Amino acid sequence: MYLDGLKILEDKLFKDGIILFHNAILPPPPPNLIDEVNRKWRYIVVPTRLGILIVIGVNYLDIFI
Repeated sequence: MYLDGLKILEDKLFKDGIILFHNAILPPPPPNLIDEVNRKWRYIVVPTRLGILIVIGVNYLDIFI
């Protein structure tokens, strides 16, 4: 389900943008989710009780660097 959601959002955001996923810690996402995210995005997990995954497009970061 995580990968399906990532692909849908990826199509809508193209190369730029920010994606937030809840439940990044519990239940744990599939191991290959982070590999998929690393291809085009940078990420951080906010350590709330269930976790929030913040994913930022690499091209979006280039604007601010």
